[in-house]
Amino acid sequence: MRTLFVSPHADQRTFFYGLNFELSNSTPKFAQTRFGLEIRPIIGVRRAQWELIVNPIVDIGFGKYGQANFAPAVRLARKLDQDLFVGLEYYADFGEISRFGRLQDQQHTLFAVADFKLGVINVNLGLGYGLTP
Repeated sequence: MRTLFVSPHADQRTFFYGLNFELSNSTPKFAQTRFGLEIRPIIGVRRAQWELIVNPIVDIGFGKYGQANFAPAVRLARKLDQDLFVGLEYYADFGEISRFGRLQDQQHTLFAVADFKLGVINVNLGLGYGLTP
């Protein structure tokens, strides 16, 4: 389940902000806990054909192995056409907030991305490269 709160008319603002909540039910293959909550603050700036969005995300797992992780994300994109953006997105997981993991235990990934519309469908494509083991 997901709910998103953003500043009114965020798509038309130079500075925009919001907060996204996602409640998940995951299988053991993908997470240490069955239920989790992602709290994703959204802070963004648009200038001319560029946008920068920062998400200082907190992931919370519920249950026996649950913990709160810091998993920030950053997006820098250039608008090439009305509904076409290309850019870079960086995703990280530093580990538990009370004690970040060692660099080799963290996750850092960089993606080249393209966002566009096919009719009424939004398409987000990315090709990523892991920066850590």
